[in-house]
Amino acid sequence: MFGYKVHDEALWSNLRSHIVSYPTPVNLNYLWSFGSLSGIFLGSQILTGVFLAMHYTPNVFYAFNSIEHIMRDVSHGWLIRYLHSNGASFFFFFFFFPYCSWNLLWLIC
Repeated sequence: MFGYKVHDEALWSNLRSHIVSYPTPVNLNYLWSFGSLSGIFLGSQILTGVFLAMHYTPNVFYAFNSIEHIMRDVSHGWLIRYLHSNGASFFFFFFFFPYCSWNLLWLIC
């Protein structure tokens, strides 16, 4: 039983040294997280776009019917379509917000 406790303490100290006590630069702020958020939303755009492209028909006469098919007949197609449309807005927000915030900071000061 004592061996398990030593093993757990070593595991927790190793985990803490990699997560809590990780050395970070001084100028690191919350704007750095917008890059990872835009990457997440770009990945969701690619995944939902592939699923939507599987069911979409790019023809003048069948395009509206294919959207109706996605929204009504495909399992959770409405959710995939709305995730794709809102994901584009979130991607551009998280991509351009750090740039705009720094420009606004320079205009204010």
